[in-house]
Amino acid sequence: MRIAQILPGRYRGRTALAALAIIAALASPAAATATLTCDIKDANVTFDLLATTGRGDGTIVGIVGGSLKLKGAKEEVPVTFEHLAQQWSYEKDRRIGFRIDQEGDAPNFHLVIIARSVGDEGKYAGRYVLKVEGGGTTKTFKGKETNCQEG
Repeated sequence: MRIAQILPGRYRGRTALAALAIIAALASPAAATATLTCDIKDANVTFDLLATTGRGDGTIVGIVGGSLKLKGAKEEVPVTFEHLAQQWSYEKDRRIGFRIDQEGDAPNFHLVIIARSVGDEGKYAGRYVLKVEGGGTTKTFKGKETNCQEG
């Protein structure tokens, strides 16, 4: 017995539409993800990031691991998805901002990565600005040793 024979006439059209919607959803390709790695290694800062992005627009959807360390600091500061403050991509440009607020006397960090697509698809190179706030002062670090790879 078919479903259309069981349902009253007013539901038959809705059932067909629902069935078509389910078939269309199952036939569409699965949402794909990619991996994004970024690093900064210069005289002042070491930063590493491993993130998961949406394949289409490159939006960061998760951070697998990350760390930030000032040269001379005793410990690395972990970077997590909760620290991701802002991100956007437009044409060849990619911007990622992190805000790491720590408790107590520990410093707070505001890192912005400003990168541009270079060469092969998925490669980005650029610069960074890092502001470190603590003890009533703000110190700014800038550098051009930022590399990211998405794929």
